[in-house]
Amino acid sequence: LKPTPIGVEGDIYLSGDSVCKGYLGQPELTKEIFIDCPYSNRKMFKTGDLGKWMYNGEICHLGRSDYQIKIRGQRIELGEIENVMRKIKNINHAIVIDKLNSKGEKYLVGYYISNDETINDTFIKDFLIKNLPLFMIPNYFIKIDKIPLNVNGKLDRKKLPEPNISEIIGKSDQEVVNAYEKKLCQIFEEVLNLNYKISVKNNIFKLGVNSLTAIK
Repeated sequence: LKPTPIGVEGDIYLSGDSVCKGYLGQPELTKEIFIDCPYSNRKMFKTGDLGKWMYNGEICHLGRSDYQIKIRGQRIELGEIENVMRKIKNINHAIVIDKLNSKGEKYLVGYYISNDETINDTFIKDFLIKNLPLFMIPNYFIKIDKIPLNVNGKLDRKKLPEPNISEIIGKSDQEVVNAYEKKLCQIFEEVLNLNYKISVKNNIFKLGVNSLTAIK
């Protein structure tokens, strides 16, 4: 841990006599959030906020670190995607998180709560494309009944369901008809690390294809 220069973004930590030793009865969370201060014998509290020093000595708050991520070189504010999803009529709540695939590559998943059966992933994606850059569009959308919370009343990411890609893209009875189609399907299966066969009728964007995987 090193102090950032003036104007450079970094994580905000708090330290001093008012910082407690940790969370009661939550040793794992305490170990993650309350760390040893390298400049004193005290503990430092990781606030989860981002900021930067200004030339006048003040700290400019830049938002939450758990809502800002970087995918394919682009910085993304997850809350911005959630706000646009909530603008869709009859979507009561929306959450967007980032996940890692088996190759260590980040992708986005959008979760939503709605009683409207006409709302599906295609409907949501079409709406988002009209209001957001393409790199901010989640790869998958999953309908959930409620938001899973931990004991502190915060979002429990671990309880959110994983995307079931085979169900999301659906099955196709269309078989490959020539060597070119077979080779093309094999390439996508390998690049996307799929453990099942796909066909020429599957939607490659629902498979999780983006600009980088397309280049591969």
